[in-house]
Amino acid sequence: RVVWGRRYPDASRFDGMIFWGGGLNGPQAVPGDYTARLVVDGDSVQVPFEILLDPRSSATPEDLQAQFEFLREVRDKVTEVNESVEQVRDLRTQIRPFLARLPEGAVGVDTVKAAGNALVERMTAVEEVLYETRSQSNQDPLNYGINLGNELSALGGTVASGDFRPTDQAYAYRDEVMAEIEAELATLRVILDAEVAAFNRLVREQELPVIVP
Repeated sequence: RVVWGRRYPDASRFDGMIFWGGGLNGPQAVPGDYTARLVVDGDSVQVPFEILLDPRSSATPEDLQAQFEFLREVRDKVTEVNESVEQVRDLRTQIRPFLARLPEGAVGVDTVKAAGNALVERMTAVEEVLYETRSQSNQDPLNYGINLGNELSALGGTVASGDFRPTDQAYAYRDEVMAEIEAELATLRVILDAEVAAFNRLVREQELPVIVP
């Protein structure tokens, strides 16, 4: 027996993530005809099945398809935000220990440290717009508010709360938040594509030791 909750894959998450008023659930499959396929050792069997519309719902198939597409786009963008936050944190955990190991007084160390710290600050500034980094518990958003990734997720939670087409206001707010997110992601792409490469070149040019006794 296989139990399927009709949900597509959830948005990604990272350790310690705190969201307020929004979740990471994937969108639910819309009513319609589907096929389940079981594959074992190269052999397969297929069984057709149908998802029925809730008889209590007044939504049309077009309404539910519009809701599904809306929620899928939100899910994908929230995933992109969360993966970008993870990427910033991974790079920061590489740069800071490297800078801390550099021998004081060596030629080029001050230049490399200044460049590395500036790079960390630039990435962290993007991270803090995408995600409220001060939140450490589920109640902290009451103190600090929420940032772009959480705002988009919360919108998705509202749109997913019933069987209905997203409102015009939901589309307008989604587009507004996604535009702000995309501006931050564009900045991050420049950092990752150009500034990280420039930092690596600087380290190589200074010929600093990798291992310091």
